[in-house]
Amino acid sequence: MRGGALVALAVLAASTAHAAKVVRGPYLQLVGAHAATVVWKTDTPAACAVELHGPDGASRRVTGGHGKRCAVAVDDLAPGAAYEYVPLADGAALTGTSQFRTDDPAAPFAFLVLGDSGCGCEMQRAVAARMEATPADFLLHTGDMVYEEGAAADFDAKLFAPYAMLLRRLDLWPTLGNHDIRTSDGTPWRHAFRTPANNPDHDAGYYSFDHGNAHVVVLNSSADTRPGSRQRAFLDADLGASHATWKFVVFHHTIYSSGYHGSNLKLRANLLPVLDSHAVDVVFMGHDHDYERTLPLRANAQVAPGAGTVYVTTGGGGDALRPVGTSPFTARAEATFHFVRVAIDGKKLTATMLRADGTVGDELTLEKP
Repeated sequence: MRGGALVALAVLAASTAHAAKVVRGPYLQLVGAHAATVVWKTDTPAACAVELHGPDGASRRVTGGHGKRCAVAVDDLAPGAAYEYVPLADGAALTGTSQFRTDDPAAPFAFLVLGDSGCGCEMQRAVAARMEATPADFLLHTGDMVYEEGAAADFDAKLFAPYAMLLRRLDLWPTLGNHDIRTSDGTPWRHAFRTPANNPDHDAGYYSFDHGNAHVVVLNSSADTRPGSRQRAFLDADLGASHATWKFVVFHHTIYSSGYHGSNLKLRANLLPVLDSHAVDVVFMGHDHDYERTLPLRANAQVAPGAGTVYVTTGGGGDALRPVGTSPFTARAEATFHFVRVAIDGKKLTATMLRADGTVGDELTLEKP
């Protein structure tokens, strides 16, 4: 009886105390073949932990500090395996069970690319709903993730709420846009995301990662990219060290555009020699609120398929569209709300532009010899 009374008192005490509630997330970061990070935010400080259930049925609890902001890294994971997880605050579950899958470097995979989305508006939600119904392994954003100022108060309504279900199961690899840096040079963005920051400056705003047989470099095009700059040197060295089958580069300001802003010629002059010298397959950009794909280009001239780089502007993630024309380098252009799905199977790549209504607006196929 005494034991039962103590349990009852403990339950009563717990029920009268304020239990932490999740106000952001959970969302995934830094998902690789052997590790992942689960991130969330609660209304009051609490002990952070994740209950992890592996494909073999085994369970374990991983702890990760104390506070309102939690980022719990889980490791010793198996490649290409599905894991279920539950975020915990003071040992209590904050949400139901979510699931993610680790990278399998030898398996086919797909990812979704979008940009200029952070309006918290109807069309952002429409594009997000279509993305939820589209199979993929991770998300890649080309910037302007939170309008107008990249303010901390806007991140939930304009980013984490519209993509809540997607971010529970897919890693979002972020890019700084010109609107994202308006508040304290992007401090709220840097607080929200974990990136590898695998550059000499340990700057989270530019980095690289691998997934499957692809290598991806993300740049901050609002920062210095001139010859001799640390970011350009990082791009050159990082691409040179990669032996991946596919190489992608991502940044916000578009360098081949027939849209409202047009081509950023200074950025093109800074980056083109590096992109050409390392035979980058596709460059993803945003800034102009439309879709545009170039012909394969090298040294600023059209070349045969597979002999140059394809530049894709994808800025139709939700914010107001702007008209787009064509240029001699244009293969396809359209002002439409959309995202791009890139599917890779060994040496074959298929990139599909999907409109918010699910129709296909463009498709590109590349094959390695």
